[in-house]
Amino acid sequence: MADSKRAPWTAPEPSYPQTGLQVYNSLTKSKVAFVPRAGNHVSWYGCGPTVYDAAHMGHASTYVAFDVIRRIMEDYLGYDMTVVMNITDIDDKIIVRARHKRLVAEYRARTPRLNAQAVDDVGAALREYVDKHFGAMAQARIGRRVASGTDWAAFAAAVDQGRDAEFAASDEKAPMRFTAASAAQAALDTATAQLGAADDAGSADAAA
Repeated sequence: MADSKRAPWTAPEPSYPQTGLQVYNSLTKSKVAFVPRAGNHVSWYGCGPTVYDAAHMGHASTYVAFDVIRRIMEDYLGYDMTVVMNITDIDDKIIVRARHKRLVAEYRARTPRLNAQAVDDVGAALREYVDKHFGAMAQARIGRRVASGTDWAAFAAAVDQGRDAEFAASDEKAPMRFTAASAAQAALDTATAQLGAADDAGSADAAA
């Protein structure tokens, strides 16, 4: 029904000899001849990086792919290319990340050593993160929200350590968030064990 309401698409008339390059037309859902608006000149705008953290391989693959396509179109097919890419240096992600880094630095300055309060604070933050992203799934799989390390272990087992197909399909970022939460829970467990060992050692020294 929706397709019948679309305006018909008419292929543009080329004003320059065609190269045989085709592109996918999302309106017709088919490949069509690539016809520049102005003869042989191609204007291409590409969305560039938002520089709120360190670069990673995903950035590299994206912009290398863009550059390879540009070089093929320019050097092999002979198009006159004008390519523009923006770099976003101020937006919500950058502001949030800058605030996060400042708050973490301030907390670490106030808490230079591992202690019970730090473990409690990190545990509360982790529970909030898990509840935000996996609360409904945890309720469905284990019958409760994740409120402890034991609950997390039960949830992780229920979703096959993040490999469960339904879980992975629930959100494209679910596997990444699961990995982050798992690493945080493992660090929290280690910190809790270290505090327990320190308390035991202190009690032994006191008894001696």
